[in-house]
Amino acid sequence: MVGFYVYHRPVSGAGLFVGRELTMRSLTSGLASNRMFAVCGGPKLGRTSVLQQLYGANQLQWLRNPKAAKLVPIVLDVTRVNPGQTTLQASRNFAQALWEAVTRSISDPRVYGNSQPPKFPKVDFPREKDPWALFHRSCDELWTSISGTPAWARTALFLDNCDELTTRTFDMALLPLMDFLRLKVQYAPVASVFTGGRMLREFITEKTSPLRMARPLLLSVLKNSEADSLVRAGMPEVTPEGLELIKFVTGRHPYLMQRVLGQMEANGGVFDVDQALQGAWPDIEPAFNAIWDEFDLRRGVTYRGAYAAPEHALMQYLIDARREIVLKDAERDLGVKPLKEHAEFLEYIGVADRQIRGDVIHLRAPFDLWNRWYLNRIMH
Repeated sequence: MVGFYVYHRPVSGAGLFVGRELTMRSLTSGLASNRMFAVCGGPKLGRTSVLQQLYGANQLQWLRNPKAAKLVPIVLDVTRVNPGQTTLQASRNFAQALWEAVTRSISDPRVYGNSQPPKFPKVDFPREKDPWALFHRSCDELWTSISGTPAWARTALFLDNCDELTTRTFDMALLPLMDFLRLKVQYAPVASVFTGGRMLREFITEKTSPLRMARPLLLSVLKNSEADSLVRAGMPEVTPEGLELIKFVTGRHPYLMQRVLGQMEANGGVFDVDQALQGAWPDIEPAFNAIWDEFDLRRGVTYRGAYAAPEHALMQYLIDARREIVLKDAERDLGVKPLKEHAEFLEYIGVADRQIRGDVIHLRAPFDLWNRWYLNRIMH
């Protein structure tokens, strides 16, 4: 039986996509203003769902203004690009994958409507000495052929899971990609959205980063009102006590909420958190391990004691406090300053909740299940 709560795939559409109103407004208006965005968030925090929701919102504009020039997203998941054995092969494969994403987008019947489908140039990336030159020639030929037809469109580039794009793996692909985004030709994207985790967030803050112009949009756990709406949408009979319990256990993390509530549905609709956690644990623990990997990033950092990495020291401080803390107090008690960047990390990774009142940053760790798992992990 298919339940109300969806956790095995990204979600979008009315009734499924919850919250993120400010993020969606920024992205929607930014696409119209030819902006570049970096949507950063932790594992299972909804990065792909945001892209899908944005794609759907863009399609609604096609329906509302059928005679207007369309803005067509070119969607590519970087993790699906074969990196090959060398950076040169990775660059070639990326150029080919990007061309395939272009053809998928422009060949959508919703783009060309009742006219003839566009004819695409024949390409042979494996044999081409300069794959990016082939990419540009092919795009130019395609847009020339669709000029004056309903298939002609402006484009926006949606790149999902871009952390690998910031590593040496795709080092030779990043600069040609950015050159593509800077072009003032009819086939070049007028706006772009990159999604990723900690690696992308830190990469765009570097002064020499090709992506330094991207505006960061940081995801976080759901707001109280959003979490309430999500629970009640599928379980309208939930008691106030049950509602507070599910938020406490899951920390209002969107995936964990959906997964636990979905397990309750599978258990016959019985609101039993402990029973649901037992059934959902095979999916929950991998999500926690993925969050832990965002802390470490294969750096082998110290996570206990006086020399713990700042993000670990702050995480443990929050858990020990069992309450909302002022960041300046944590800086004084831990002897580490500044902690603002690390507080931001805990927020967009999905394990802390940050509030700014006036110019004072308040932080807490409301995610009871993660807190207990985390403390057990650092003890072993």
